[in-house]
Amino acid sequence: MHELSVIDSIDDTLSGTTIEKVTTLVNNAVASKGANLENPRRYKALMEEAGFVDVKQKLIQFPFGPWGKSAYHKKLGAWYQRHLVGQAEGLMKVFLGRMLGMSDEEVAKLSKDLKRDHLDPKIHAYHEL
Repeated sequence: MHELSVIDSIDDTLSGTTIEKVTTLVNNAVASKGANLENPRRYKALMEEAGFVDVKQKLIQFPFGPWGKSAYHKKLGAWYQRHLVGQAEGLMKVFLGRMLGMSDEEVAKLSKDLKRDHLDPKIHAYHEL
């Protein structure tokens, strides 16, 4: 199962970035529709509470860029970075434009800043899926 999840970092490099700002805005957008980006981290416990037994959970950290230590994480991060940069503006138009009512100009500015952050090798952000 794969679902949108919160964005985190291995250190404090996410603090104050556009990634952090947009993450908060997207969290607000999905919350306005009754969703919660923290749910994927709780799936195992939720399944066990529902009565399932021997539940297995495998969490994978998808880095935002090729900053990972292993060759696997570097390759995964490079792929994910291309994906995020290519999809950023379209996704933001949905979450921030349609769901939160932000103007096209506001979305375009945030999108430009978000792409810059996604390409910054000093920011060590990731999705945990």
